Amino acid sequence: MAKLTYEELSKGKINHLQRLHTTKFWDSYKQDEDEKIKYQNIRYYRNNGIDEIIEAQNSVLIDYFKAKNEIKKIDWMITDNFIGFENHDTFEIIQMVRLEENNWYVENLLGGGFGGKNWQGYIWFCEINTDEVLSLIQLFFEEVSWFRAQSWTLKRI
Repeated sequence: MAKLTYEELSKGKINHLQRLHTTKFWDSYKQDEDEKIKYQNIRYYRNNGIDEIIEAQNSVLIDYFKAKNEIKKIDWMITDNFIGFENHDTFEIIQMVRLEENNWYVENLLGGGFGGKNWQGYIWFCEINTDEVLSLIQLFFEEVSWFRAQSWTLKRI
């Protein structure tokens, strides 16, 4: 299987990440960085190329500190690498593919997913570096407004 490119991902030619949920945007308190971030109702799925694949339907609870480590472990040389996070309290989901060592394709999924009554086939996506991914995930776990932290493009798939 050939290495995926940003162009292929952004044009919707591959669909191994589609697991859409309703997205809501909440402003909440910002957690103090020194405070230990507790387990929230956030689950993840991934293929890092090292460990056993965790499919979206078998997602596992995760905390922020483990999420950071899991992101860093994603092997960009693995063709079908991915990692995704679902917040089951805010109904937000963010998922990504590592294209290169410091280059990520990120999706912000909308509308209830395939078969969801509110899904109309749209996602937001962007291409960012690893530091930006880690910052975005920190905001996601803090349950603050993370969407405006990046410049997103809307597409229908």
